[in-house]
Amino acid sequence: MNPRRIVLILLALSVVYGIGSFVWNRVQTSSQLALVGGKEATQQEQGVKSLMDRGVLFDALQGGAPKDTRLTAVATLQKLAEGGKNPAAFKELLQMLKDPDTESVETKTHPVRDAAKEAITKVGAQYIDLIFAAAKDPDGNIKDQTRNALKAIGRPLKDEMAKRLGDPDLRSAMGDMLASIGPDTIPLIVPYLQQDALSKFTKPDDLAKAKIQLLDILGKFSVPEAATPALPFIRDADPNVRRAAVTSLANISAPEGAPALIAALSDPNADPAARTAAAVALGGIATPEANTTLTKALGDSTLRSPPPPPLVCAAPLKKRPPMSLRRSRVLMKLSVRAPQKPQEACAHRLLPPLR
Repeated sequence: MNPRRIVLILLALSVVYGIGSFVWNRVQTSSQLALVGGKEATQQEQGVKSLMDRGVLFDALQGGAPKDTRLTAVATLQKLAEGGKNPAAFKELLQMLKDPDTESVETKTHPVRDAAKEAITKVGAQYIDLIFAAAKDPDGNIKDQTRNALKAIGRPLKDEMAKRLGDPDLRSAMGDMLASIGPDTIPLIVPYLQQDALSKFTKPDDLAKAKIQLLDILGKFSVPEAATPALPFIRDADPNVRRAAVTSLANISAPEGAPALIAALSDPNADPAARTAAAVALGGIATPEANTTLTKALGDSTLRSPPPPPLVCAAPLKKRPPMSLRRSRVLMKLSVRAPQKPQEACAHRLLPPLR
């Protein structure tokens, strides 16, 4: 037989085979999707499993399957994932977090994605490695919805969340979740601010970033236990870390942090934003030492700002102003542009000397 003819026959057979395979795959996909959209749970499970085995479940569902069929697939995947023994089903659930929900574009709702997130919330604690890996997935929908699911799971995963504080891609997100759980998670955070953990950083920028992020996490708690581990960083060599420590202590507003805040406010070389935060916090702490520092700050020439525009004010005040107004005067000297009531703005100009 002519070799050329043989080649042509082989090419024709390959084309026929390719077309046949395509048609067969389409037929299989359609029949299996029909099972997923059926009324019997056993058929739904059979359809989902068949599409998973072929590695085409997500693509098949996104190829025009109705919303109800996609919701059924999510419910079936959740059932398959229960017990923590079917990581393939859980991975498919994660993929469903990026369902486009095209039917709900006008109403701006996401029923399929929301259903997938709820399913992940219910079974995600059984797939520790997969759920935390998804929390930093390159796909924004998977990452964000997984983090929402983790926050909804909350306390049962607090130890696992704390373990991820060493991961720069997850540190801030895990800190937010731990803070939302409550102050009993502070002991899980503190070890990452200790020397053993910090000494593992070889690059100064990475070290500073970790310190700043961890201090920011502590600043989300308003209990004394959060202030103590932040105090040493007031003297950090990096000015950005020092500023983060002052801001954290200011947010915590616990008396334990008052000495450091007093030092920050009293230091003319400190960062202006940090001094502002310190002034606000000291006004809230309102210990005698804090009040004295605020009073002294009013006479600090380094804090003076240009005089405000003239205002039509009432008669000068003759009594010593409350601490809220004294704190506001400090903030004015720090050039903080916070909205004020007219009478307070007048008060700053008409207050008698403080003694």
